Amino acid sequence: MQISDRILDDLLRKAFRKLLASKHRAEATRGGARELIGVLLKLERPRARLSRSETRGRAFSCLGELLWYLSGDNQLDFIRHYIKKYEDESEDKKTVYGGYGPRIFCQRLSSYSMLKTSALRLGTRISPVPAHSNSWCATTSCT
Repeated sequence: MQISDRILDDLLRKAFRKLLASKHRAEATRGGARELIGVLLKLERPRARLSRSETRGRAFSCLGELLWYLSGDNQLDFIRHYIKKYEDESEDKKTVYGGYGPRIFCQRLSSYSMLKTSALRLGTRISPVPAHSNSWCATTSCT
């Protein structure tokens, strides 16, 4: 399916109408959603790509969230300035445990590196990373 229009706001309105009328449902951990599969959005006048109806600051919130992910961090202070809604996601008002940063960069923690991380948190020192370890995170602090 192709949805096209001359300016971004009109294109978005058409897409939202079709999305709201869609019978395709998806269930996610935070609730249900509607979806359109295999859609091409075509903006006929590419210079008309700025929206007048979207709220200010959206580009900055996306950029802030990307930088937060790439930092490998999950601290609330980093993202709070860009997206206040993350305050609701933090149990201790300091950390967003569901943050993607640590997951992106420390996804394949070996048993040894998990032990090392635990030992460091407890203030105990263990031997260096074994030569057979090929995990990036085994030599990096992923907290």
